[in-house]
Amino acid sequence: MSVYRIGITILLLSSCSLFLHGNEEGKTAEGVEEAESEVTSPVHGEEGRAPWGSAGPLEKAAFFHEQKDYRLAEKTYVEFLESPVPMEEKKEALLALAEVYFDMGMLAKAVNTLENCLSTYPKIEERPKVLFRLGQVYRELGLKDEAIAVFYRVLNSIVVTGEENLERYMGLARLSQFEIARIHFNFEDFERAYLLFDRIDLLKLEPADRETVLYYKAVSSLKANGHEQALKLLNEFVDEFPKSEYLPEMYYLKAEVLQRLDRLEASADELVRLLEAVGPPGDTSSTQWNFWRKQAGNRLANRFYAEGDYRFAIRIYQGMVGLEDDPAWQLPIIYQIGLAAENADLLERALESYSYIIQEMESLPDGASYPEDLGTILENARWRQDLVGWRIDLRERRSEVAVDKGPESSDTTGT
Repeated sequence: MSVYRIGITILLLSSCSLFLHGNEEGKTAEGVEEAESEVTSPVHGEEGRAPWGSAGPLEKAAFFHEQKDYRLAEKTYVEFLESPVPMEEKKEALLALAEVYFDMGMLAKAVNTLENCLSTYPKIEERPKVLFRLGQVYRELGLKDEAIAVFYRVLNSIVVTGEENLERYMGLARLSQFEIARIHFNFEDFERAYLLFDRIDLLKLEPADRETVLYYKAVSSLKANGHEQALKLLNEFVDEFPKSEYLPEMYYLKAEVLQRLDRLEASADELVRLLEAVGPPGDTSSTQWNFWRKQAGNRLANRFYAEGDYRFAIRIYQGMVGLEDDPAWQLPIIYQIGLAAENADLLERALESYSYIIQEMESLPDGASYPEDLGTILENARWRQDLVGWRIDLRERRSEVAVDKGPESSDTTGT
């Protein structure tokens, strides 16, 4: 494989692989490694392969890059660029060097290298892809305006390539639209982000990309206070992607928007649905599901506690305890169960909760460390255990007095 194809493959993987789905961090580096794995064999000196000595400088530089010897890869590319070689090969070296700088975390140098390539070769065939990569690097640098401007340059460069190339670059155009919208989203300009996501034709996207765009579109609408529209999009997402990794968050956001619409019972139903959801095998116990179940449980239980429905709050808290085995998670919830039980006049239940906390904390090995807030909970549990115990004794004494006294005789004397 020629170094020219290596450079183009790297750019294609980093800009056109539709890596919208999930977390984007690290995808570029993975794409580079995957692309360069095709060119390592000629320089390995393996049986049937060209020996190292016959490999050219670009092949050697690509090998160093693959092996993560970035300094040596940089040195080899720079020396090659300073040598009298054909301009076409220098272009390939510039694009590859930019990827080395990106992997080194030297983003400013990556920008300068890509800009140098674009200015030196203004009519470069892969100009839209190089611009897209440049926009990505600006985005990683946190330069919002510069990144957006470059992604618009991608769209303009696609237009000027001519009608015959529009279909070829349509995927890259949609990616650029997405990147522009996502930058506005990340900088919390949600109204603008929603309008931009809404312009992306979801029907022309692959399912994974449609899922991600619809997710951002729904969240943007919610954050921009488009409650009715957000609810419609959230319902659409849940119906269309029942196995999505975003599903627990969608349930939670549905509850949030229903609460904003003053549909409190429906909001509570959605939170209960999240707590009781049975998703794809293995998924409902994942970190993602547990995180949103915790959010849902806290929100729901605290709401019923605040409204005085202590018995229902206890039910929710009890369901939350088993989400984690960590005492740092369980004991604060058990303490809340105790408080709710006190307010519901379930004193024995409250005493049981406080006693459990004290027993668990005192069973820790001598010198064991635990979070400071657990120490506070232990002190409060001891104090409330004494208080609840006193209330139980007082109630029992009053009950005994009432039994001893018997029913009071009616006053039948006339006046």
